[in-house]
Amino acid sequence: MSVRTAYLVFDAYVPAGTAGAVYTYTPSQLNGLLGYFDTLGFQAVVDKVTLTGSGSLRVYLQHSADNLNFVFNTGTTIPPATPDISLTSLSTTAANVGLGAYFSWYPLLANVRLAMQFGESTTAAHIKLFLTQRDLL
Repeated sequence: MSVRTAYLVFDAYVPAGTAGAVYTYTPSQLNGLLGYFDTLGFQAVVDKVTLTGSGSLRVYLQHSADNLNFVFNTGTTIPPATPDISLTSLSTTAANVGLGAYFSWYPLLANVRLAMQFGESTTAAHIKLFLTQRDLL
């Protein structure tokens, strides 16, 4: 198994208010590039967290054939019960790190993005997402 590509696909401060049905996405100009391989590993690094209570972050993989109508990796528009990355009880003093992966006999559609969502509307943080694509053949 050899690494084909590795990218920093998101590096931004996400303000409070990104919770519930509100998502922040990786840049749309990367969707075709991220959909190039069907085996993906991704890492979230979250720091500079401000929150009230216990903050959390969920990251979901989504894909689309037409780059307009995205589905979660379960094939539906409803978020799966288990996110691809789930960070609970975010630390405000240390980096929070989570890992996710996609590998399956079912190929991803041509366009891929990562959707980020805070669990609480009072949470804000700096988020970096790294993605590695591999070819298993």
